[in-house]
Amino acid sequence: MFRGLDNLIEGNETVYTDKHTHSMSIRLGVPATKERKECDADYRNECSNGLHVGATKYVQTFGNSSDAVLVCLVNPANVVAVPEHDHSKMRVCEYFPIALATYDGQKIDIIEQSYFESDYKTYEEAELNKLIAKVQANELPIEKAMKAEPEERPMIELMKILETRLLDIE
Repeated sequence: MFRGLDNLIEGNETVYTDKHTHSMSIRLGVPATKERKECDADYRNECSNGLHVGATKYVQTFGNSSDAVLVCLVNPANVVAVPEHDHSKMRVCEYFPIALATYDGQKIDIIEQSYFESDYKTYEEAELNKLIAKVQANELPIEKAMKAEPEERPMIELMKILETRLLDIE
């Protein structure tokens, strides 16, 4: 769930914003994103940089009755941190808002839903195909790779190199 403070109408579309900075333009059916490197991955920090989503318990304790409640999908690969002391929320680098809902203090009711898991799946497939193309463009030809010398560096060093490269791809 996402609770936004403000919303405005652009054309026939409602645009929401985040509660803290009021700098985001959030639309149903459009992924909200933030660079992963700009999101705090430290689980010991309760509230920090990143996009925030949460379960019903989080919605109960955050915001007020005038806030918009957006129902969002999150790819687990986009989870950056789950705070140590509050497991009802998490920081992510991307979420996909699929519906507008109300919260009456006890339950969440969807009042407008134009998007579904299949819409996010289509978007995610396109993004994965872009990443695959990017990786393939930088790969060695198979003939060169087969003649390569065995790797002798320690596994921990190789894992750090891979982590850096994955962050660079994003």
